[in-house]
Amino acid sequence: AHRSHSRPPRHPAFLVLDFSHVQGINETAAALLCKFRRLCQQHGMQLVIACIGPNDLHLLEAHGRDADLRVFGSIPDAIEYCEDSILAQWDGTTDGPSPSSPRQQAHSCMASTAAARRASSAVDSREPS
Repeated sequence: AHRSHSRPPRHPAFLVLDFSHVQGINETAAALLCKFRRLCQQHGMQLVIACIGPNDLHLLEAHGRDADLRVFGSIPDAIEYCEDSILAQWDGTTDGPSPSSPRQQAHSCMASTAAARRASSAVDSREPS
């Protein structure tokens, strides 16, 4: 029995943003994050936020945070959510590794986290003290 495997996604399924080094966001940043979440959703990605402070979370909620935005208290919890979601899609239905195996998708999730950290660092370094 031949099983066809779908092509790997051209983008990661998840984008994890690490807020552990963010000291706070303002109204504009909260509105842009909500807009960014919608953009991710339009492209088949789910935005996952880790380590955001309670005041910043309140701002996101005030700007339209919905059930699709996942928020976690730690990076490991956010990554675990991504991995569990990917594995739940696969639940043993493949005949071995494929171009878009759960391990490769989990790696994409972690690579997205690293890219988000680099982007966050770049933004932090441009902000005046």
